[in-house]
Amino acid sequence: MRSCIKHALALALCFTASFPAVAETGIPIILEGWMEVETALNDYIADGHRGELLDALGRFREKTEAYFESPYYRHYEGSRPKNTGPKDSRPLTGEGDRKTLNRLFEAFSGAITQDNREGVLAAAVDIRNIILKYQTLETETSDAVFAHTFYFFAIFIVIIFILMLIIWLLQRNLSFSRRKERDSSNFSRQIMAAQETERTRIAAELHDTVLQDLSRLTLMTKRAAAMPETGEILAMENRIMLNCRGVCERVMPPDFSRLSLEDSLTALCINMEEKTGIKCRTGVQKDLVLGGLGPEKQLHCYRMVQEAMTNIEKHAGAREAVITMRNGEKEGAKTLLLFVSDDGKGMEKEDPRIGIRGMRERAAFLKGELSFANGGEGKNRGLTIRIEIPLEENPP
Repeated sequence: MRSCIKHALALALCFTASFPAVAETGIPIILEGWMEVETALNDYIADGHRGELLDALGRFREKTEAYFESPYYRHYEGSRPKNTGPKDSRPLTGEGDRKTLNRLFEAFSGAITQDNREGVLAAAVDIRNIILKYQTLETETSDAVFAHTFYFFAIFIVIIFILMLIIWLLQRNLSFSRRKERDSSNFSRQIMAAQETERTRIAAELHDTVLQDLSRLTLMTKRAAAMPETGEILAMENRIMLNCRGVCERVMPPDFSRLSLEDSLTALCINMEEKTGIKCRTGVQKDLVLGGLGPEKQLHCYRMVQEAMTNIEKHAGAREAVITMRNGEKEGAKTLLLFVSDDGKGMEKEDPRIGIRGMRERAAFLKGELSFANGGEGKNRGLTIRIEIPLEENPP
């Protein structure tokens, strides 16, 4: 196969780089020169004039010598079929071609000089047979080269088709994955929006029904102040009202059209300290940038921090919590970094609770990252939750 490619390329180079030599020394030129000799031979047989035949033979001999020296012949000599027939039927090869033809030319010209017509005709027949063999071999070689060229071209076309099919399949799978990811993102966004709407509705219902009823119940209890259990009942009612208000505050989303994320997290920190007694503080970068972080994205950030604070309240056993906000950088783009740290018992392994899953869903929706890291060894090693959200370079 490699040899066929080599010969095909050599033939192409022969017809491009050496086109003038090929045009002047190819088999068609040899045949044209021999036809001239044949015409002169017929005239010699008819009228016996030897000069014209010797001149035609001389010109033909020059053409054959040029042919043997041409790149075309060297390529043809290397690519033609090997001799496999009987010895007397094999075509001549290599220097044997030139020696045999030179011997025939000498015999041909000698017979002409001696006016030996039988010798002239015999030498002409031998030369004609060699030329015809060359013509046949050239045709066979050209057909073989063309067949191999067509074969490799067909293989090339098949390979190109297979590559195009693979590229098309990869493109289709990539488009399907992107569409699936986009649909999943839209679905998650719709779910979270529905959750916020439902939370708002629940908070309003609690405020308008349960809290109102508790307020009226408190007034009625105060009127019945003579009962010995009045103080205990009032304390219980007060606790219930505080719990309901806390639920409303946690469920009702902040109005980010009026408040900033910094203000909302500061208020969350203050409420946490008042409710639980856990010391809570915030640290915010002075020149904090929130480019492209609209109300919806700020709400997702707020909910993630809120869930982290709820876990500190319920599970960490901490005495202090810190919320930190600053800008970061990732791959040359600015990001928002949120850290929620405490001095509690830390996390043995990632908690599979719904709250943690919700934080991961929100981080994925924002194309951000969420990670958990314990502070060290011991009982109060603490836990740090790191949230990184990419920001738009040129927000609208």
